[in-house]
Amino acid sequence: VGVEAVMRAISTVEAARSEPAVSSSAMRHQDLFSWMHVELYPDEHITLVPALGNFDFIAKGRVLGHGENGRALTSPVDGILIFPKYVSRGDPTPPEIYRLLGRFTVDERGIGSVHPPEPPV
Repeated sequence: VGVEAVMRAISTVEAARSEPAVSSSAMRHQDLFSWMHVELYPDEHITLVPALGNFDFIAKGRVLGHGENGRALTSPVDGILIFPKYVSRGDPTPPEIYRLLGRFTVDERGIGSVHPPEPPV
C-alpha cells in the first residue's frame, strides 16, 4: 500500500511538471482565504436564520440566529460564511456553529495575516 501511494505521488508530481508555470504576478492577484472567526456552539440550542449558505458575505453585526432565551447570535466581524450548522433540537451539537473566512495576505517581511473581505458590490 505504501509503495502504491509513493508511485501515485511521483506520477502526480511528474504530471504537474508538464503544466505551464503560473507567473508570480498572476499569483499576487489570486484570492487566498483562511479562518478569521470560528463561532463555538454555545451551551443553549441555537436556531440559525433560514437560507444561510456557504460563501455568503456576512456583515459585522448581522443576526445569524437566536438562542432559546431569545439572545441574538450576531457576526462579530465581516466575513465569508462557511459551514453553517442547522441543528435540530435533540440532535447532538457540533463543536462549532459556523466559520467566517477572511482574505489572507502576506506582507513584505513574509508575515501572513487575515483581514475582513470587501463586501460585494
